[in-house]
Amino acid sequence: RSCLVIGLWNFRLNSESDRELWRQSVANQLRMIYAEEKDQEHVKSRTSTDKNVLFLKRFTGFVVNVGIIVGLWNLIWICARDRQLLVASLGSSLESCCGARGVGEWLGFTLAPLVVTGAGLVLPPTVEFLTRLEAWPRSWRALLNIYRFFLGQILTAM
Repeated sequence: RSCLVIGLWNFRLNSESDRELWRQSVANQLRMIYAEEKDQEHVKSRTSTDKNVLFLKRFTGFVVNVGIIVGLWNLIWICARDRQLLVASLGSSLESCCGARGVGEWLGFTLAPLVVTGAGLVLPPTVEFLTRLEAWPRSWRALLNIYRFFLGQILTAM
């Protein structure tokens, strides 16, 4: 910490805006160090009940995350397997109710790519919500978000 405070007196910075940005950067670093120390104190003060609840939260988050990915796989698989049935069904339904000829066929053929695109829209906020719910430390949260999101994207695009 003392190196950061000494870093406030950086004489190489010429303009006032550079100095202000430097001060803000050092202040943010000090805040992060303080937050990490508070997190470590909180971890040390956990009771066995707290540890069990935390394990349950993280296990539930993992199961929900895997469940979402498996659900998306199933939806994509159904769209690919029953493409002709979907095309015929959507085509006749949309033509009879809306008079939209050709839209049902187009939608039936593009349903699997639309599901993959929808997964790309749903996964990031869902993964971020789950990592917050699981109460991971701040330093791990971003890394877990990235791994879970990209793993989900790769697995749904296969």
